[in-house]
Amino acid sequence: MTRIVGSVLLALLVSALVLPGTAQEPEPEPKAEPKAEPKTDVPPPPTPEIVNALNQAFRDKHEPSAVAALEQAVQAIKEDARAVREKAELLKVMQVGLGNPNDRVKLVTVNALGRVGPEAAKPLSRALHLKPYEKNRELTQAVIEALGLTRDEKTALEDLVKIITAHPDWSVRALAARALSNFDKNHASGQNRKKICEKMIQIYESIESAAADGRDSEAVRKRNAIREDFVSTLRALTEEEWNSGSDWRKWYNKAKRERWPDPPKKKEPGRS
Repeated sequence: MTRIVGSVLLALLVSALVLPGTAQEPEPEPKAEPKAEPKTDVPPPPTPEIVNALNQAFRDKHEPSAVAALEQAVQAIKEDARAVREKAELLKVMQVGLGNPNDRVKLVTVNALGRVGPEAAKPLSRALHLKPYEKNRELTQAVIEALGLTRDEKTALEDLVKIITAHPDWSVRALAARALSNFDKNHASGQNRKKICEKMIQIYESIESAAADGRDSEAVRKRNAIREDFVSTLRALTEEEWNSGSDWRKWYNKAKRERWPDPPKKKEPGRS
């Protein structure tokens, strides 16, 4: 018995001598090495290869193949080192997709052309007036958005201003107004921004006045269809924060006398 008691006391004494916090901490697990990001800067293939891929996808009326080939074409056109003649060839072949029997192929072609830039404005403009596009709201919307993305200050800008001015569907006018927001101070001349704003304010002020007392339900419907996109685009182009058509008119009557600055000039490749 004496031996057992002694063993217990010895165990208690040893445990009491261990200082708090001196117990061995478990070894930290080694940190996992970060996974290497997949390379996305692989240059597009040679032009003849892209042309063949586009033609095959369009013949097959196959949307996924068209998406892949169109992406390669867009990247190739944007390459500084790619020959001008090759870029023109790629753009010409891309346009074939606008007449494809498969509406999904038409749609992805429109989206790709919008990313090409001003060079794509004319084929997009022609597509806008083709029956398959006029009858299909999704295609109409896609072409309008693509025209805005080209930021072309001739064909695209003219088309979009015509739409906000005269299109019978006021929701389509709103789409065009939204597309015009791409022509901000960094991408469009002061003169063209002034032209857009003048037309938009004229339309917005007029329909807002007609809808003011709420008795003209058609005017109210039209005002509600365009108000958000018109105001949003006017703000994007002017950096002003007005809401009502009358307030925009008061501001513009003063601002139109001023010179609106042009965007900064782009540096030429190879120049500092």
